[in-house]
Parts: sequence; C-alpha cells; structure tokens
Amino acid sequence: MIHLVYRINWLKAKARYCRWQEELALVKHEIDWSIRWFNHQQLQWMERAGVFEAESQQAYAKRKIRVYEHFAEGARESFIEKVTAV
Repeated sequence: MIHLVYRINWLKAKARYCRWQEELALVKHEIDWSIRWFNHQQLQWMERAGVFEAESQQAYAKRKIRVYEHFAEGARESFIEKVTAV
C-alpha cells in the first residue's frame, strides 16, 4: 500500500516538472517574440521616416524609432537576466 502512495506522489511530481518545463519553453518563446516585435516596429518607423516629407512627421517618426529601440534593449536586458537565472 505504501508503495502505491509513493508511486502516486512521484507521478504527481513528474507531472508538475513537465508542466514547468513546458511553461519555461513558452516564456522563452514569448520573450523572443516580444523583442522581435519591438525590432519590427522600429523598422516600420524607419521606413515611414523615409516617406514623410514634413519636418514634424520626421521628428515624430524618429521619436518612435528611439522609443521602440529603447523597448527592445530594455526587454532584452531584463528578460535575459530572468531566463539565465533559471
């Protein structure tokens, strides 16, 4: 009877471990997707800056480029620390 209890506890622990591994893989992918999205937005604003003629539009596009560059760098730095700590 006691062996059955140990076996059930082991199976529960293994299931928790497998769920944790799956969640970790998903989080790593979400981190990558977030950084890629920021980089994509930065490139989009770079293209728009080349099309705009008005000086105010150029300034706005350059501001957006810096914002998304800052987001990507910040995400990369903070996410990498968290993932490598695991």
